[in-house]
Amino acid sequence: MDNLVIFKGSRDGITIVLDQKAPFKEVIESFLTKLKDAEKFFKGAKTNIKFQGRKLSEMEKDTLVGLLGTQKVLDVSFLHDFENVKEPISTEIAIKTTEEVSFEEVKLEEVNSTDKPKARSTIASSILKADEKISSTYFHYGVLRSGQEINFEGSVLIIGDVNPGAVVKATANIIILGYLKGIAHAGINNSKKRAVIIAYGLMPMQICIHGKIADLSEEDFDLKSHVAPQIAYVLKNEIYIDEIDFKTIQNMLE
Repeated sequence: MDNLVIFKGSRDGITIVLDQKAPFKEVIESFLTKLKDAEKFFKGAKTNIKFQGRKLSEMEKDTLVGLLGTQKVLDVSFLHDFENVKEPISTEIAIKTTEEVSFEEVKLEEVNSTDKPKARSTIASSILKADEKISSTYFHYGVLRSGQEINFEGSVLIIGDVNPGAVVKATANIIILGYLKGIAHAGINNSKKRAVIIAYGLMPMQICIHGKIADLSEEDFDLKSHVAPQIAYVLKNEIYIDEIDFKTIQNMLE
């Protein structure tokens, strides 16, 4: 398993070479191990990331990007496009919807120790379960500022913060390699796959997943002041958030 993932440093950043024949689960396990082993060396390093060596499905791309978004070993300043990902032509793409979107207001909950096993099961099925019908991923590089909005049919990956007043909407997952301080709606018009929202810090004005909507107020001060890689998802018709780290991800893979 040692050679399933290889980190190569250069002037342009870090190239992560993935084995093309091994099962993807083994590649992910090796990827996590290499990140953990390199923690002291890379800690705080601001770098560009590029993946090579393996043709990836959309779900596998989302998984790798999501794992980068759940650790603080590397400070990602730029993520190169995957080989078969088309360059987006603008920072705003309209979703082609065929039905009216409805919302249900719910309470935002933090996951306690009792619920964590169930939460991890949900996360695992959301991110790591193979699904070849996942839509493409839209990449946005830089801060999303107040008044800006991204709408995309598929998953959205943002390399940067989402500021208050900015809006991100996706029919699948939303992954933010930065802080979410604005509005994020994931899983729009998509009831077949569990969508999630991942960010370095979840401090949103509002989040919505599969029509379940939660607005944060002053009463949610503890949630907003808690800065750590986190994931938001729907469980039993409520939106939950959970801190996510190497141990959590490894438990998900077991």
